[in-house]
Amino acid sequence: MVVPGDDARGLLQSMRISEISDAFPDSPILKPRSDKRSYRRILLGNDLQILLVSDPETDKAAGSMDVHVGSFSDPEELPGLAHFLEHMLFFSSEKYPEEDSFFKFLVEHGGSSNAYTTPEHTNFHFEVGADYLEEALDRFAQFFICPLFAADATSREIKAVDSENSKNLTTDVWRMNQLARHLSSKDHPFHKFGTGNLETLEIKPKAEGIDTRAELLKFYEALYSSNLMCFAVYGRESLDVLQKLAEGKLMQVKNSMKEVQRFSGQPCSAEHLQILVKAVPVKDGHSLTMMWPVKPELHNYREAPSHYIGHLIGHEADGSLFALLKQLGWASSLSAGEMESNRDSAFFSVDIELTDVGQEHMEEVVGFTFQYLSILRKEGVAKWIFEELKSVCDMKFHFQDKMAPVSYVSSLSNYMQLYPPEDWLAASMLPRNFNGGTLSEAIQQLTPERVRIFWHSKQFQEVATDVEPWYGTKYTCKKIDQTLIKGLLILLLEVNSSTSSQAPYGKAESPGQRFFLAKSDVTSGSLMVASAWLGTSMREEQERISMTSAGAPVETTSGLKSVIRVAESLIELKESIRTISGSSFLVGAMGQTSSKPGDATALQQTPEFYLGTLVDPTVYPLGDPFWDGLLTVPLEYTWGQERVEAACQCLARNDRVTGHLAKLLVHMVWTIQEVPTSSGVPVKALNAARFSRIFLKYFIEMFNADVVDHLLLSELHEPASEAEAPDQNVIELVIRTLLEFVGTADVNVRTYALHLEVVNLLLVMMSTQLHTGYNGAPKILHPFLEPALTQGIDLVGPFVRKLLVSFITKLPVPSGSAMYVADGHGGILERMSSVAASVLSNSYGNFLKSKGEISKSPLADNSLLLLLVLVHNIKVTRGEENSEKVNGVAGPIDELLPSSNISGVNPFRDSLEALRDTSFYPAALSSEKVDPDDLEVVDSPISSALRIPYAALFERLSATVADERSTLLLYSLVHGNATFLEYMLVRVDLDTLLVPALEVLYNASRCNPNQIYMLLIILLILSQDASFNASIHKLILPGVPWYKERLVPRTSLGSLMVVILIRIVKENLSKLRDVYLHTNCLATLANMAPHCHQLNTYASQCLVSLFDMLGRKYTRLSETHCHGTTVSISEGDNISAEILEEVPTELHIYADFLRIVLEVINSILTYALPRNPEVVYALLHRQELFQPYREHPSFQELVANIDTVIEFFSAPLKSIDGHCSVEKILEVIVSHMKLWRGDALHAFPQLRFTYEEEVHSEDFFTPYVWQLVVSHSGISWGVDLVDLQRSSSGTYVNGPTNGVEQLPDSIDPSTPSSLQRNQSFPATTPVTWRSA
Repeated sequence: MVVPGDDARGLLQSMRISEISDAFPDSPILKPRSDKRSYRRILLGNDLQILLVSDPETDKAAGSMDVHVGSFSDPEELPGLAHFLEHMLFFSSEKYPEEDSFFKFLVEHGGSSNAYTTPEHTNFHFEVGADYLEEALDRFAQFFICPLFAADATSREIKAVDSENSKNLTTDVWRMNQLARHLSSKDHPFHKFGTGNLETLEIKPKAEGIDTRAELLKFYEALYSSNLMCFAVYGRESLDVLQKLAEGKLMQVKNSMKEVQRFSGQPCSAEHLQILVKAVPVKDGHSLTMMWPVKPELHNYREAPSHYIGHLIGHEADGSLFALLKQLGWASSLSAGEMESNRDSAFFSVDIELTDVGQEHMEEVVGFTFQYLSILRKEGVAKWIFEELKSVCDMKFHFQDKMAPVSYVSSLSNYMQLYPPEDWLAASMLPRNFNGGTLSEAIQQLTPERVRIFWHSKQFQEVATDVEPWYGTKYTCKKIDQTLIKGLLILLLEVNSSTSSQAPYGKAESPGQRFFLAKSDVTSGSLMVASAWLGTSMREEQERISMTSAGAPVETTSGLKSVIRVAESLIELKESIRTISGSSFLVGAMGQTSSKPGDATALQQTPEFYLGTLVDPTVYPLGDPFWDGLLTVPLEYTWGQERVEAACQCLARNDRVTGHLAKLLVHMVWTIQEVPTSSGVPVKALNAARFSRIFLKYFIEMFNADVVDHLLLSELHEPASEAEAPDQNVIELVIRTLLEFVGTADVNVRTYALHLEVVNLLLVMMSTQLHTGYNGAPKILHPFLEPALTQGIDLVGPFVRKLLVSFITKLPVPSGSAMYVADGHGGILERMSSVAASVLSNSYGNFLKSKGEISKSPLADNSLLLLLVLVHNIKVTRGEENSEKVNGVAGPIDELLPSSNISGVNPFRDSLEALRDTSFYPAALSSEKVDPDDLEVVDSPISSALRIPYAALFERLSATVADERSTLLLYSLVHGNATFLEYMLVRVDLDTLLVPALEVLYNASRCNPNQIYMLLIILLILSQDASFNASIHKLILPGVPWYKERLVPRTSLGSLMVVILIRIVKENLSKLRDVYLHTNCLATLANMAPHCHQLNTYASQCLVSLFDMLGRKYTRLSETHCHGTTVSISEGDNISAEILEEVPTELHIYADFLRIVLEVINSILTYALPRNPEVVYALLHRQELFQPYREHPSFQELVANIDTVIEFFSAPLKSIDGHCSVEKILEVIVSHMKLWRGDALHAFPQLRFTYEEEVHSEDFFTPYVWQLVVSHSGISWGVDLVDLQRSSSGTYVNGPTNGVEQLPDSIDPSTPSSLQRNQSFPATTPVTWRSA
């Protein structure tokens, strides 16, 4: 029996606990022969079943409680409630009310805990050092005896559930699993969304007047009971000791005598069977899942029907289904078995990973699968196969490796709910009883009429018009045509006919029976299945098959030709079969003919002719065939650097006459606009964008803003005809076209190179900022940047989103893509050979950066750089006072730029700040498939242009935060985008981003100071949130290998942050001496202080030593400046309060710093003293440091509080005789903390700092961003021509070639990278921080 009956339970409840072992002596539990552990099962008086596992050799103890309640029990109006209960219950109890005290106890003793929720079960488990099992078990048991479900934890844990769900949104396993649930009967709980999220647990309930916590308590009271629980405990103690522990700790769990909920009925009605679902996954590749609702194997686990069928279908030997598909090149893997198994429902699934060729033959794959199943049904079952399977499973069970204790008990407690005690260890791992009837019954369920086929591929992006509501998976679902079913029935007849002379499995015992596919199984039957899928006439195909059998030649349909070839190949399986189709990555040849008619003679001219003609004085109108010839120059053709330079110089001399530069830009606009509707490599658009970039770069470097004079069609000597002339505003037209192309055009094999070229062209256009110090300009003019900043959000939004998508996906250059490289040489001019010619054969890794590194993702890298340039830029401020007019006459810029009066806008920054979270709906990359190893996500259209998958963005930032570019993007997001900041703050894995960021700060002296400022500001912004400050102390790091000064074993993320921030202050104080670095570090520490929890020894020591270091600095300054004389102050002396009123600024600053450190210590003592014994120890150890400041008017109240704490904890230490060890002192401190009364301290306002960006932050960001562009874009900038110095307008400072390499030796309030507190000092700074 699985559990005792009602009478047995009643008898047990009347027994004393000591009688339980007598009533249930050691069970004859079947265990592996290699297992030396001891087992015992007991049943407590409250009907709680327990399995004891004694392992004298273990160094870990573990326990697991499985509750027979899961997400199937969720109320319809609160999806995810069972999962939410899992989070809330495992949090605090009446006996141990401190939040997460159990987790902290486990961490301190080498342990951990976790839990999971399934449709019918919730499992809680923990592990701990073997010596600490008793206390761990006591704390664990209290969750089930008297859980608190703290009200103040409700919102936080809902966010934790939501964060957990968010991480799953881009995981195909979760997405497809929920899609299968979505396409099931709404009358069965299988259809529910079990994870839950913010919408289901907070937003919607509030809107409907539902109190989630109140419903949680009702759910717990109604369903949680000890008689529905099973507990497994693992320790090094003997079974008797373990039994005593379990009885003593768990007997108080309440027994409400609940019954196990049963969910009868089937999850799929007739409308959900015989369906074909085409779904769009996140990751690349194609897969096929065929599933059938079946009777759960749990009811016949010793007969193992699903094991038996899965063993046959998943077999990989010659002649197996997988061997056949693999030999055809159609599948790379195949697995089969039971899934989604619950007490009353389950599915049998066949999962096949299709190759690209297999994707084109999905119908045949399905046909062969059904054909193989029909063989199994026809031949019956074979005992010898069952015995073979039994032997294999027996060997695996008896000689299995030891599992980790926590994993082991988690599995055992679940098995205890499902199997009788003798099989608690074996579960369903051991097939034992051959029953032909049971096996045959299981096989008979796998018919075409009951199948659910899920076909996953990005190729379905266009046809997938439906969206699953919880994960946003795009799909389309259709009933499988009856024609197919007829074809499958004919197939069964064919197979029966071809195999009727052979003995069925059930009637013979030898291995000679039919087990594998034979020649006769893949003839006409295969063709019938395939033809049915292809939708052809059944009668026609019958006739074709008959004629084929008779040897008559037959004209076949194109679809059947490949099928017949496959069938013919299958007849000789031992031959090497070659795939019969492939996909071409290039849909066009280099040097393809023009899409526009042109002069034949001109089109036959050489590339040199076209380049020479472009730059000479001959004028060619816009509509002349010359332009077609120029733009169809082969991409691989090379020119020398000298010719390119000469060409640029010639064009510069002649362009005012010919207007060819403006015409080239117009043709670029035309050819780019044609790309979405054309096929093949866009050679014309590539050439036009490439030539435009080269010439514009030269013109900008030589003439800067005067380049606009070359772009006025109204001044051309031979204007184009009215029919062909574009709008006179060439720059506006170009900018809009480029933004629209990037924002709307798919990135695929065909267009990758063009996307990269357009991004690089936009970088070049914006590079007028690199040359703002030119002479003769009445004001700084950016003819391309300013029009870009005047565009609307409808155009800019998709553009910004696409740049971010490129950054997230990090797409490599696709194999076979048209691609060329920039070589990083040549000064002002790039060699045409490197820019225009090295195509197709050049791999992704050939894209060189200017510093000599190799970029593996040029589109991602330069998209990010372009985004940073546009977001961190001057805001357009145009009005009458600065319009380019002289005596009422419009200047050149007025003709080229929009005429509206615009002020104070930056649509790129606005778009970045407006981006919201969404599920990621990847799109297919067309038939020219990109197949790089690191390609995980690609872009796709979604319902709103201003949405981005936060989870993917967070993961990409975490992986690259050490890079300055990613750091600056992260700053832009956490500062400007409140929803992304909120998303970050509720992530449970913030350490994946913060630990590498802290490593950069650890190596601050070797990094760009600007990056250090950005990272410190990011930490300051995060520290403004109380939940962040609390959560970082709960994240435990196993070690910090990059911290070299000392070994840092298991430590909290919060302690590591304290150590790193203090380290920066100390290093800066002793070496760099930049006062503005101190401000950010101390502000962040001040925000963190009230929430510090279990600061480790090292962090506590660092905090006190920081006070020591700043105090000595302050003392030296005081000695130098007090009354203009040197005042000697020793450690025992008091500092005089009579200080000159007008003391130097530096002394004021360090007085502030010293006070902030004292306030940080006071905040810890006031709000978190009971949780920080190491801080108290550090104060006791260095108490003499505070003596000089006890009478100082600025510090005496703060020091008085510290003295109070020192006096309180010193008293019990005086009674200890002899030498005290550190451990003993800490023990006394911890025990004495229970007597501590917080009201003994003088209460100060809690010190909090918030971050604000300066109004003119572009003064800092513009040169910094361009420094990154020059260093990382792969474009050879004319560095000797760069001028980002502060101009007469005061716009820019610290350009990329003269940026701050080292921080100043003395304090300079005008330092452009400085920070200020409470606006104490005027400064041109990017940021300010303020105390609140």
